[in-house]
Amino acid sequence: MWHQTDQINMSVQMADISLDASRAALDGSSEALTLKINCNLKNIARGQCAVTIQPRADAPDDSGTAENAARGQLHIFVDRPLMTATVTVSARYFDQLTGFMSRASSRPMELVLTLEDALAVSLDGDLRIDSETIIAITGIVATIPVK
Repeated sequence: MWHQTDQINMSVQMADISLDASRAALDGSSEALTLKINCNLKNIARGQCAVTIQPRADAPDDSGTAENAARGQLHIFVDRPLMTATVTVSARYFDQLTGFMSRASSRPMELVLTLEDALAVSLDGDLRIDSETIIAITGIVATIPVK
């Protein structure tokens, strides 16, 4: 039995921030920062996702607007249990996310990516795709343990 899902639920295993000195020196923008996160998939069996999150300079700081929503792409490989996601968010959201992530917790952080198109997943968590697939990401939610 199969069902449709438009969300990818993940548990964060490792996260790093990289700073591109050449981009920072050129314009001093926060776009020189990149958050790289390795995750295990929770609602899809036997898989991992490498997530790259960057701040978007053109996004307004008002977090309630549609222009501020996450944008990106999810790339699903057919020949290996790996997905890659690239997401841009407002600079404010990026700063909040990295700030909360820097606080130590014994429990893993969770990420949920919302997709533009639904995926077919079995009750056992098997993903059904026939070929390499790229799907637009329309949202991201981070659940960060505080205690």
